Amino acid sequence: MEEELSLAPQGEERLTVLPNGMLLKHGTSLQLMSHASELINKDFKSDPTKDWEKYEKKQQRLYYATVEDPTNNDEVVCAIRTVLEEEATDGMSRCIIDYIHTKEGRGGQGLAKALVNFIIKLAQSFCMDTYVVSTEDAAAFWMKFGFVLEMDPKLREQYNVFSDTHLLGLPTNSKGKRDSNAKLGEVSAQMDVEDEEEEEEDEEEEDPEELTDIERAILASTQSAATTNAQQPQVVEEDDDDDDLALALAMSMQQQ
Repeated sequence: MEEELSLAPQGEERLTVLPNGMLLKHGTSLQLMSHASELINKDFKSDPTKDWEKYEKKQQRLYYATVEDPTNNDEVVCAIRTVLEEEATDGMSRCIIDYIHTKEGRGGQGLAKALVNFIIKLAQSFCMDTYVVSTEDAAAFWMKFGFVLEMDPKLREQYNVFSDTHLLGLPTNSKGKRDSNAKLGEVSAQMDVEDEEEEEEDEEEEDPEELTDIERAILASTQSAATTNAQQPQVVEEDDDDDDLALALAMSMQQQ
């Protein structure tokens, strides 16, 4: 490994030789991004150009790393893509791993492990909090590196951009709330319950004792209309709002 880890300047790449003789390249050169994206897209669907523009608008940037086999014309056998946020709105720097893929037939050689460990060390050398966007099935792989569930709702909302994934973070991160004992399924269920409770609170009816006379009249009329409509087929009519209000008031006065 390099004695001193450093990010490659924009549009360039850096090279280091792994103990097994494989070549590890990292950076944002066009060739590196093209080779990495080609392998990643065998398992995922990503558009490097659109993604680059999307993250650039968020003051973030993509950063790639690959493992290449020098004995086979520098064939790319493993690739990883990260999103770097070198100065977030809260003053923190973050590295988010979003894609990694190993070439078919090259699994079990520790290639993905080498890339992940490299990215973690690279991020830590720049005091970046490190996260990964993971599916539930892949979580066991990431937990081998120490990643645990990120429980901070603001961080989850900001960085977990997919509906079927979870945000995991390292315990050494300076920001966030992590729970190493939480199970992914239980967290998902709890998040659903919280969302439902928020919706119920939004839809909760006001206390009749706190209503004014006119509000009480409208409420009584709508409850009466709901009972009637439940017993009859629904008919959609276009009525004037003022006429509806007048009718509601009249009905409520008759009930009183």
